[in-house]
Amino acid sequence: GPDFSSFVIAALFAQKHDVRLHLDYRDEWTQSPFEFSQPTFLAKILEKACVSHADSISMTTQSQMNNFKRHFRGNTPLFLRQNGCDNFPERAPGQLSSIEELRLCHSGSIGGHNSLEQVLFLFNELSPKIHASGRTLHLTFCGSIAENQLSLISMASNFKITTFGQLTPEQAFTHSSEADLCLLLIDHRYERYLPGK
Repeated sequence: GPDFSSFVIAALFAQKHDVRLHLDYRDEWTQSPFEFSQPTFLAKILEKACVSHADSISMTTQSQMNNFKRHFRGNTPLFLRQNGCDNFPERAPGQLSSIEELRLCHSGSIGGHNSLEQVLFLFNELSPKIHASGRTLHLTFCGSIAENQLSLISMASNFKITTFGQLTPEQAFTHSSEADLCLLLIDHRYERYLPGK
């Protein structure tokens, strides 16, 4: 993942020691639509060199792989390796939250490439209506949250919020599967990354 220095180091190491090189793309590098990975002139040169030297490459979604094939020609073997919870065993139906509480869960990083501003505004507006129906709203967040987003959370006063911080994929999956509803903070830029997200 960004800043992809690990790809460059691995390519140099593989060339120096004459060993095979596999590039495992968890995010896109110069083709990424997000701010955390900029397609600078140097990055484009480095990525092209790493890709041309690789013996094999893996991607996390089929659409990401299709986009890669459009921009990088070659005969390097490509593999699909999903990095989400796609391959986790299906959980048996368990106890969901109580009838008095509507529990929503977001799993993943927040800040930089997404924001809580609009969704927290919406839930602040909805919370009195939900409360009037005899239920309370409870948002849970699994994953790292940027400082500017934490300040937004601290201002949300109409409902309960729990933050768990960074968790293992299995722990995050458990929290998500125990929620009544799951939140997905995405826009059109995520199109290639679904259904991985």
